[in-house]
Amino acid sequence: MSDCILIKGNKYGLTIILDENETFEKLKETLKIKIIDSKKFFKNAKVAITFTGKELSHKQQKELVDIITNYSDMEVTCILDSELSNVSNKNNSSQIHKQELLNLNYPISVFHNGTLRSGQQINVDHSIVIMGDVNPGANVIAKGNVIILGALKGNVYVKEIDGKYPFVVALSMAPMQLRIGDIMGRFPDKKEFTWDDSTAQIAYVEKGRICIETLNKNIYKELDFYNSEMIIN
Repeated sequence: MSDCILIKGNKYGLTIILDENETFEKLKETLKIKIIDSKKFFKNAKVAITFTGKELSHKQQKELVDIITNYSDMEVTCILDSELSNVSNKNNSSQIHKQELLNLNYPISVFHNGTLRSGQQINVDHSIVIMGDVNPGANVIAKGNVIILGALKGNVYVKEIDGKYPFVVALSMAPMQLRIGDIMGRFPDKKEFTWDDSTAQIAYVEKGRICIETLNKNIYKELDFYNSEMIIN
């Protein structure tokens, strides 16, 4: 029975490989045993979880996460969706659907590993870390903060949350279009403006307009914007 679940470490936390031919009830029972047996090893680690091997509903994911948190001292900070890297072209009428992943008591963020090319779109109800570029013609829509560990040259739209505005961070900030809540950013013609590609920048809302500044640790203390917990190793 123990072979129907494998637990492996990855750079963000844990990958849980599920036997697609096994019943969900047996998977739950096996996961509980494995988590209890490994409790001392994992201790009070903060982890991102990836489920692979068997397709799960959001409710089933919630049940498995509950087992992990109830029978160990681990804190699950987010679900890393293994399908996020399989972003399809909008011309094929496909996109990453808005995720209702888990109704937990702590914020959820998701990760996308790879560059978004023209025509591709990510649409999530969470904060997101994109480990790659967002090229011209690509779109990112999020209900939370957007962190791009690469160049932002496409379009980003982040939604206002409870009267607070999320922020957008990019290692190179040169968007075609940037919208935070109902506020649209206006950017100079790239032909007439030399962008600074050497410094990470943050875009945020202040006094009804979008401001862009060099990213530094003090700016988080000075601004009143929406915050969510993310982990980046």
